[in-house]
Amino acid sequence: MEMLLKTHSQRKKHLRLAEIIATMVEFWGIFVVFSACAAIQLTESRIQHAYRPTSLSASDELSDISNSISDSSKDDSASSSLLQGNMFVDTSVASSDSAQETQRVEHSTVAESTESSVESTTPSTTTPKIRLSLSERREELSVFTDNLMTEYSKHYVGKTRDVIKKIIVELETSTEKSDDLEERLIAIKATLKELDAFDIESDDLDDASDIVHELNDVLDEPVNEPPEMVAALKKVGWLDMRHKLYDETVAILDKFGKAFNQFVATLSPWERLTEAGLVELSKRFNKDKTVDQWDLFDEFWTYFQ
Repeated sequence: MEMLLKTHSQRKKHLRLAEIIATMVEFWGIFVVFSACAAIQLTESRIQHAYRPTSLSASDELSDISNSISDSSKDDSASSSLLQGNMFVDTSVASSDSAQETQRVEHSTVAESTESSVESTTPSTTTPKIRLSLSERREELSVFTDNLMTEYSKHYVGKTRDVIKKIIVELETSTEKSDDLEERLIAIKATLKELDAFDIESDDLDDASDIVHELNDVLDEPVNEPPEMVAALKKVGWLDMRHKLYDETVAILDKFGKAFNQFVATLSPWERLTEAGLVELSKRFNKDKTVDQWDLFDEFWTYFQ
């Protein structure tokens, strides 16, 4: 038993000694590595020092370092000043824009508020359009057409009368008048007297228009007229006057046609049945030529008697 204990004790000593030796070996290994690194670092430092200029003293080196630090601080200061300046400009512009935008928003809000208050206090002037009855629409079309015809009748009678007066003046200036010319002059004067009996602005000119119509049939193609009459008609511009009146009829027919079509377009299906005659007349009016359209006026009025 004692042998075993002694053997065990010796083993523990051996193990302890082995641990101490291992620790020492590890320590010296680290020390050797550290010494090697320090030697390498020292060698590199000496090499760098060997290549530096020998003319620079320690004070020069300190001066260079100080200048370098000073320049760096100046650059940083300038950069900082420039940055601050730019930030100041941008901030002021942004602030101005923001203020203007705020003013615009406030102004817009005030304007909208004012408009709203005006609209709320002002009564609405827009009223829905009431559909006219059939009789009212017929009356509108009748009055519109009558006004067109009345205005044209004034020109038809008045312009013809003015030209007749000029014809009479031309015929009376002839020194030698043939019997045919004397007869035509008397007839022209009688026609002028009849037309002068009408008040162009206030009278009904239907009868006056009939007189002019008969005269036109004779003078538009004066094949049987004396030479003096033919010359007088050309000189006073009889045909020019007739062409101008024709242009007026074209304009009147265009206005009447639009109003007539508009009236037909307002008719309901039931009204189209009751106004079948006018609907058919509208179709014929749109197809006929100008001369035929003018003749349709007589038929048009038969639906308004």
